Amino acid sequence: LDELVKPQLLLLDPVMTQQDTFLGQIPVKIYSYTVPVYLMKQPSRISKDELPFSLILVQDIESPFLQEFPVDDPTKAMDSWFPGYSWIPVAYPCGERMQHVGWKYVNKDGDFFYGVVVKVDPTRADGFHVATFGTLKRQRRATAIRT
Repeated sequence: LDELVKPQLLLLDPVMTQQDTFLGQIPVKIYSYTVPVYLMKQPSRISKDELPFSLILVQDIESPFLQEFPVDDPTKAMDSWFPGYSWIPVAYPCGERMQHVGWKYVNKDGDFFYGVVVKVDPTRADGFHVATFGTLKRQRRATAIRT
């Protein structure tokens, strides 16, 4: 999964966040770049579990295998960790399952970026590994719950 994140596509400048889900931001050395890692949680209005996780942002993901799972209710997708952008869960195949690796964020003009779920790992040369946020069934539309 780590091949999803290309160093040249990392977003290095901070992006405005939704305050009630933002837990903090830490600078982390990933490859040779200092990258903001976003510490987030699910909002209680979307998921009662309010699960915490870490994201890095990338301009694009260059993989023909990445699959989008549009949500059933676009108005709920506008309740985004990044105001002005709606979210679409994205997943990557792993055997018969699709591993939920993050979200695509799209604004009304069609501009987009991806938030990739990561675990920071200072013992690794690249500084991180892509984590998963559960699995999604192939050919299934995602619900508005970000899990």
